[in-house]
Formats: sequence, structure tokens, C-alpha cells
Amino acid sequence: MVTTPITIVDPLTFEVRLPWSEFASNLRIVGGYGKPAQTGTALLAHEFDNGLQARMLLRPGAYPTSVEVTDSLGNREEDHNISIISGSLWVTVDTTGVHHLGATDVRLDRLLEPWDARTATWALASESGGVQVPWSEPGGGAVERLRRLSWLPQGRDEILIGIDSVDVALLGDETVSERGLMVSIDNPGKLLHVPRVRMEVHVVPSINEDSTLVVPVDVTDLTYVYTPLAPPPSDIHLRAGGAPAWRSLFTFALPPSLPATGQVCVRTTCPVALTSARVNHASILLTTRPTDQAAFAPVDTMGVEVRGVLAPELLPKSPVTGPLFVDSLGLPSGTAVPAEAFRPGASRVVEVPITPIVRSLLAGASFRGFRPTPTVALMQLREPTSFGFASFVGPGQAGEPVLRLVLTISDPIGLP
Repeated sequence: MVTTPITIVDPLTFEVRLPWSEFASNLRIVGGYGKPAQTGTALLAHEFDNGLQARMLLRPGAYPTSVEVTDSLGNREEDHNISIISGSLWVTVDTTGVHHLGATDVRLDRLLEPWDARTATWALASESGGVQVPWSEPGGGAVERLRRLSWLPQGRDEILIGIDSVDVALLGDETVSERGLMVSIDNPGKLLHVPRVRMEVHVVPSINEDSTLVVPVDVTDLTYVYTPLAPPPSDIHLRAGGAPAWRSLFTFALPPSLPATGQVCVRTTCPVALTSARVNHASILLTTRPTDQAAFAPVDTMGVEVRGVLAPELLPKSPVTGPLFVDSLGLPSGTAVPAEAFRPGASRVVEVPITPIVRSLLAGASFRGFRPTPTVALMQLREPTSFGFASFVGPGQAGEPVLRLVLTISDPIGLP
């Protein structure tokens, strides 16, 4: 009978925290990723904070060509002979992001110049193939004024703007490239975040002319144009998010070993060799800081993550790796940071896991599909998703980024 030797292993687990200077260098803050149209939201502002001006541009999709109605006998029938007599635009306001009290004057204008929702900016109506077409006037060009109304933040969170028959007909002509609406506000010092916009048309069927039906219409193009753009950080700190989005890029320089004392050195050889097999968990600890300007402060939870930069020599246009972590639905998970963490006096420490990146760097080979790359990007999850951006304390300051490592060393302590 052959006896199999049994090795008894006594694992040792401990935590190490490295300051920025001992694991990272070459910090760069780079902006310009994505467009406001990709956020699916909008922004309205007039001379807010640093003079921010922002206007919402939108274009409706195809109008209905028929509706289902009930005839005089109670039968359901598709009516193709309908009349569209008016419309409505519903603008939802995030009341948690309202920075002021009192009434806000909201204005609806009809655009009179061709524009492209994907590339429009405050200065440009469109940009394609390197060809830039400026507005005749910055901020949307020439417009025809349609409506103006007053909205109170103490009331409902939706602004209802009526559209008459003439204007709703002009907006429905899909052969006209300039068709579209602009929503803006007139009061200096005010800002509104708009998470949702919906449109509807009011239809009179021929089968029952005494009735009016409300039919939703898709808003196929939605964006906002604004000025001025957020400036680069005025001091050394990290930034992620916004629209266009910012990324904080830096390079890892992991030490080959870690100093240790006390019980760690009693149990294993010191300094402790830093290897991929010993890393149970790795993360970056970041301290939130107030956003430089109130206009760019987040109004909702910010999701941030770290990804590897695949081709640093191509920066700022380098591709990045896929998400390091996903949830049960296979969606990027990231680290959620509440908006209040970026307000004055509310700083907190948040942890951004990066275990696959550290393990791949230490192994010098791909780890679970993540190829080793010493350059990484702190970025917003699913960028760009919001106008506001996250800010974190930079290196060399109290609360600077820290690399947290949880290591486990298994040493055999006995043989049969």
C-alpha cells in the first residue's frame, strides 16, 4: 500500500497599502471622449456659475399615419385618414439638480438651419469627414420663436410646452434637414438638468371626428450644445466623466517586493516578494473632492472604473480593455459614487477594484483575458452618460490615491 504524503499549509494573509509614488507615475488628464448626444439627456443653462450657456436640440421621428379607433358599432378599425391638429413637448426636470428658487422662463424655438445631432456643438451645426459647418450664430443659429412659459421648481417635475398645428406640421416634414426644436432658458444664473424628453401629437380620426387622440412620437435626435467647455484641472487631481468625457491616465510601476515587519517576517521571508499568485485582491483607494465649478458637479451617482490602455503610443485615441468586472447580467459593474460625495465638506474614500490588472502585470502574461499593460485609465462607467464629472484628490496631497493589496502566502509547515 502506497501512502500519499500530505502537506499541511498554513496560509498567511495580510494587507499592504502603497502611496502613489511607490506604484504609479505619469499622471495625465485627457478629455474629449464621446459626444453629448450619447448621454440621452440634456442640459439647460443661462449664464450659470462660470457663464455656462446650454441649450437642448431635438428632432422628432416619423408621425403616425394611422390610428386604431372604435366606430359607431363598437368595432375596432384602423383609420388611415387622420388629421394632426397640434402637439406637445414634455420636458422632465431633475429637481434634485436645481440650484435656484423662483420661476424659470423656458423658451421653445424652431431651428432654421440644417444640423446634425451627433456632431453639433455650440459653434458647429455639423461636422463630417473633416468638414465643419458653423451655425450662423453660435448656439443654434437663426431660430423662429414659438413659445415662452414660466416653470416653478416647487411644482411638478415636467414642463409642458404646446405646439400649434402649423409648427407641428413643419416639424413633421422629414425632407427638411433643418427641422428641429431648441429649448432654452432666459434667466441668468439658472441651470436645469433634463433626464427625459417626450413628444406627442394630437390626432383627429375621420371615423369619429368628435374625438381627439394623443399619440406618442419618438424623439429620434436629442443633444445639447454648451459653452464654455470644462477647462483642464487647475491643480493636480484625477477626473473622470463628463460629456465629452475626461479620463485620468497613469502608469503602473509595481515594486518586485514589499517591506514588512513583525509577524509577517516571522512567518515568511522579508522583504515579501510580490507575485501574481500571492495577490488576492487589489484596488485603488480614491478620495473624492468638490468639483471645481458648480456647473460640472454630478447630480446623480457616478460609476467609475479602471481599464487598461492597450496602445499607449496612440493616446489620446488608444483603445482600452473591456470592463474588469461585470454584474449578474453581464453588464459592467464599476464602483458607484453618490453625487453628494463631490460636494464641499463631504469627501469620502472610495475603492475601485483592479485585481485583474495587477495580476496580469505581475505575471507578465494575460490574466483572464486582460493583457498586461502598465498604462491604465480611470474613467466613467459607460461614458459619456452625464454632463457632470467625478473629481478625486491627486498625488502628493492629503488623501492621495493609494494602492491596496491583500496578499496570501502559503508556506508548508509539516510533512508526514
